[in-house]
Amino acid sequence: MYGTESEVECLSVAPGRVAGYSMPVHWLTKGRHARYHAPKAGSEGNPIDAARRARKNAMDAAGWLFLRSRARYVTGRNARRVYFRQGFWTFTLPEPAAESAARAALSLWLTWARNCAGLGEYLWVAELTKRGRVHFHAIVNSYIDQAAGRAAWRRCLIRAGALRADHPELDPRAVTVERCKSAEAGRLYAAKYVGKAFGGQRADQLGRRLDQLVADNAPPEVIAECRARLAEAMQQARAGARRWSASQECSRQGAALNAAEDGRAMDAVRAELARIGAKWGAKTDHGICAWFDLGKVNRHHAPILHRLLHQAAGVV
Repeated sequence: MYGTESEVECLSVAPGRVAGYSMPVHWLTKGRHARYHAPKAGSEGNPIDAARRARKNAMDAAGWLFLRSRARYVTGRNARRVYFRQGFWTFTLPEPAAESAARAALSLWLTWARNCAGLGEYLWVAELTKRGRVHFHAIVNSYIDQAAGRAAWRRCLIRAGALRADHPELDPRAVTVERCKSAEAGRLYAAKYVGKAFGGQRADQLGRRLDQLVADNAPPEVIAECRARLAEAMQQARAGARRWSASQECSRQGAALNAAEDGRAMDAVRAELARIGAKWGAKTDHGICAWFDLGKVNRHHAPILHRLLHQAAGVV
């Protein structure tokens, strides 16, 4: 760790990330200067930046969700005991419906799950198919019977106006669930489906392509076509940044430690980072950073970090 007499060493702990940096002493007493809170130039109203932030926040929420999920064995309908920590649900619509009605149905299902099925924390992401039909992916930390969940999904769709009241029972493929066994799997689920929903990567590619076409003096019709495709991708990224949500317990920032308030804890964490062979990055103006896969930070490999993460997540 780096620091001078006028700086304090700090650690920031978030799902999948442990960062070390130096903070000027006067920030601890007077607060950070307002200019450091100002957004970066050009970031306001930029849908691609908003999509990137939302993707990162969704992945962090998946990390907090894993921390708040207790591993246990549950008994299914066939009387078999299976290992369970998180469930990955997929909800599809058997008939075309407006996205607003589909979201209303999902909200009703989550309410049913909390009140009738013991749902705790959750994270959901909306995804658009090639036909433009919305469906949802959700990670939950409570065991819910699939048949009961499917029947409730049908009732919620009808109540939200996204399904005809005389529609027959849903196909089993309309609502599926599988076990999510690790933190890495949950974060990958979030990254995969959130990334597909936002479309920020496609907008980045089209933006670079447009710059190249302009630099090469391409024909006006080719540039116009690329601009139109970029505008469509930007619109998708803007809409996608709002296509996810999580329970309040999972939507939080990282926990922070500093040597001025708890030097003993800082020493213990630094010793643990050295023990597990943390590779710190190069020194910058803000100190150094290290990144960890939350799936590898467990009670067997890094007990101090594991305890710190659980305390930050509010898990007793």
